Amino acid sequence: QPDKAKNLRAELQNKFGADGEKILELVVGLPESAQNNEGLMRLVKGLDANAALPIRVLTAYELTRLTGETNDYQPHAPVRSSIQQWRLRLAGGKVQLSTINDPIAERYAK
Repeated sequence: QPDKAKNLRAELQNKFGADGEKILELVVGLPESAQNNEGLMRLVKGLDANAALPIRVLTAYELTRLTGETNDYQPHAPVRSSIQQWRLRLAGGKVQLSTINDPIAERYAK
């Protein structure tokens, strides 16, 4: 539905300005091709206190969805130590991607 995506992009940019595109990317989710340490490191940048609250919330959700970890991060009150913990764990290769089930594929017998 290209028109709906176009309208959503326009609405987000209208409401959030320059952050609208980033919010749309986070709503859609990290592409499978970027679901690796490098992609997760790019996501962690969205946890920073300088990022808008909607970006911090969606970034925290995406990281938790992909890894099953929170590192005690709270989007409404980001603490530098929890962001640093994400960075250190990713740099050390200690974060594993969770298996994300496809609810539609699960309906059919294999």
